[in-house]
Amino acid sequence: MSQEIEANIQKIRERIAAAAARANRDPAGIRLMAVSKTVEPRRILKALEAGILLLGENYVQEAREKIPAVGRGAEWHMIGHLQTNRLNMSSISSTGFIPWTAWIWRGSWTKGRASTTAA
Repeated sequence: MSQEIEANIQKIRERIAAAAARANRDPAGIRLMAVSKTVEPRRILKALEAGILLLGENYVQEAREKIPAVGRGAEWHMIGHLQTNRLNMSSISSTGFIPWTAWIWRGSWTKGRASTTAA
């Protein structure tokens, strides 16, 4: 499993380098995010060992379980749309829709959990 993950990451990095060259960009300015949606922690750990530093998770409830299990050796981000029934679970950083930012912040503030970590 570890070799398969490493080989896949290497192929993706090669594709990124080729695309960067075609676009006349420095590949060092491009960050690779591995998405951990429905992936068990031991596979995520293998990706970290292979050099992945940026992780994305779709589900708040899975992130709450995975981050402590995997550790904080990576930069974690919530990706995709947020469900309103999940907003009270934690402070949330999202790549979602900007108008949500103020709504989330207001909701966190009124519950005593002010967070300014929206992207």
